[in-house]
Amino acid sequence: MSSPSARYGRLPRVSSRATDRVLSEVSAFAGFLEHDPEEAERLVREDLEWLKENNPYLAAAVRASVDSALDLFADRLSHADWVRLELLLLKGVLLVLQLLNEAVGESL
Repeated sequence: MSSPSARYGRLPRVSSRATDRVLSEVSAFAGFLEHDPEEAERLVREDLEWLKENNPYLAAAVRASVDSALDLFADRLSHADWVRLELLLLKGVLLVLQLLNEAVGESL
């Protein structure tokens, strides 16, 4: 396996401002998921569909990383808990991608 520097060294530097924005979005999404789970699911699916159409290999990697984590606990979760955890994990990965996208934009 390669070193952390080789795996992450070319990532753009992320600003504290962008990080604060994304962290606030994580909290807001968790509350949104609690109060309107159907809309939360629609938003995540919409983002995934956009990613799939515009960057299919990245979308496949996002999906695979979340699915493999869920598979480890599939037999211990109710369907409702599985769906909720899936949405939280997907949103988390999407927010990291959003943060990196913002960092690239800031560095240009």
